[in-house]
Amino acid sequence: MEFEDVDWSIQLDQLKIQFFQSISYYDSQNDKQPLFFFHGFGQLIESYTPLILYLENEYRVIAPDLPGHGKSEELQSYATESVVSILKIFIQSFKFKYIILCGHSLGGLLAILLNRTISESLVIAITPGGVKVKEGFLVQVCKIRGLNYLLRYFWNQTFQIIQGQVSSRTSQIIPQHHQYKAIWKLGYHNQIQKYVNSQMKYLRDFQFSGLENAYLSVQNGLFILVDNDSYIDSEAVYSLVNENKLGQIVYFNSIHSIGSAIPLELSKTILDWLSVQ
Repeated sequence: MEFEDVDWSIQLDQLKIQFFQSISYYDSQNDKQPLFFFHGFGQLIESYTPLILYLENEYRVIAPDLPGHGKSEELQSYATESVVSILKIFIQSFKFKYIILCGHSLGGLLAILLNRTISESLVIAITPGGVKVKEGFLVQVCKIRGLNYLLRYFWNQTFQIIQGQVSSRTSQIIPQHHQYKAIWKLGYHNQIQKYVNSQMKYLRDFQFSGLENAYLSVQNGLFILVDNDSYIDSEAVYSLVNENKLGQIVYFNSIHSIGSAIPLELSKTILDWLSVQ
């Protein structure tokens, strides 16, 4: 497995970060074809800075912080239909005729779900959820409403557990993990309670698997999977996409956080595929 020498010191232009109602988003603000990028669960747009900057060389990248993430406001409920509805209103506010929906993990699933309700869209799903996910102990606990409440009530202790897991995971898989972890911590500085509250509610309310029917609406999409995915059952996604001829499948010998590991190679794959659509 290879990792690119990513410079995590580069930043998004803060003047290009705007708000639409409760949603914070980055907009490349160029005159190119629009590409909406949706980040993964527990992340924020800055977690994908290198990938976004590569993609905006060819496209107008519009990347929102998902509800409850980054600078976007929290919701009372993170039921799947609620999150999709808010993002649909956000997308339609731009009044584009044709768009590209691209996302990683949770964001990949959201791109697929939005494709069902937005005509004239093209889907790029990077290690997407929605079929079968690998649930850890914390995920299972969060589905029990009483325990979910306790995790949110003792938010500081819960954050320490999450932070330890993130630190352990990134130190093993990302050579520049100190820089990457600093971005993650900075993004949620002084927002720890908000972060824990929203993440626990997502795990309680959102449907991360069993949404195979949503995939069937995709026509000629791009599905990017990895061999070493610790969250998504890549084989289940591959089987669904392949059997129903939903589009092209590209496999990488990489990790679930492929946008952090090999953003340049990932962006080249996306841009090459888009160039022939």
